[in-house]
Amino acid sequence: MSVGHLVPQLSAITTAQYGLNSPFVRQITGYDTVVPPDAISSEMDFLNRLDNLSGEMDFVCGTQLFAKLLAAIAGAKVQYYNFMHKTVGSQFPAWVGAMHGYEIEYVFGMPFSSEFQKNFYRFTAEEKELSAKMMRYWANFARSGNAALNSDGTEFGPSWPEFDGTTQKYMEIDLNQQTMKHRLRDKGCTFWNDVFPSLARIYMKMTRPRGLGESGRPKICPHLEFDLFAVEPLENFVNGGTSCLLLEACPLPVKCGVERTVGRLVVAIERIAA
Repeated sequence: MSVGHLVPQLSAITTAQYGLNSPFVRQITGYDTVVPPDAISSEMDFLNRLDNLSGEMDFVCGTQLFAKLLAAIAGAKVQYYNFMHKTVGSQFPAWVGAMHGYEIEYVFGMPFSSEFQKNFYRFTAEEKELSAKMMRYWANFARSGNAALNSDGTEFGPSWPEFDGTTQKYMEIDLNQQTMKHRLRDKGCTFWNDVFPSLARIYMKMTRPRGLGESGRPKICPHLEFDLFAVEPLENFVNGGTSCLLLEACPLPVKCGVERTVGRLVVAIERIAA
């Protein structure tokens, strides 16, 4: 599943959402492009800043955007956490912190696996307790949609409210404590999720060549970037809705006809008569 499964249908996308009128473009003035000479004081400081930058761009902000889009679906239950603990026995340097994917060892109980520890690295007693908590959180959420609610109705750990696009509350999980916080990496993710895409869309509209395609329609829609793909919203998919994939089409009323050709799915786009 990708973020693409959560975006609105192509016909619902407007310039106000993507383009010159986007309110997020105005936020670019809040970013200082001048780096002070003493901004980075050491090689370790540089590594930490590079780690934060790449983490936001590649993992944190995309996950945050996905959570916001998913939480906007009626009836959806979303709980967000940020895993902070780096395994003591790991051979990676301290500056990498808790790397992408390494919390999965705790979710699947690797601290209790003698085979894993024989082949890789060992876990401390406290890390085994953390693994037990992670397994309980995941099992509770799968059962009830609330990671902090046990099967007998009792609460597990601190109160954990659902994630929403406004407050953006999340649980920070470390070795010995779980703390509720909000708006993870807010400034960086505003840039990667809102400002940068808006500027990129504006640039594409200004630089792409224009003209008429074989169908007689403009190669570029007047309010959209070239080659925009829109897929069926997730709530329609899970409810058994019909898929309507629009390829390189301007926001016109459409109906879908599906045919297969040379190993790929092609969706025919037809304009509905007014």
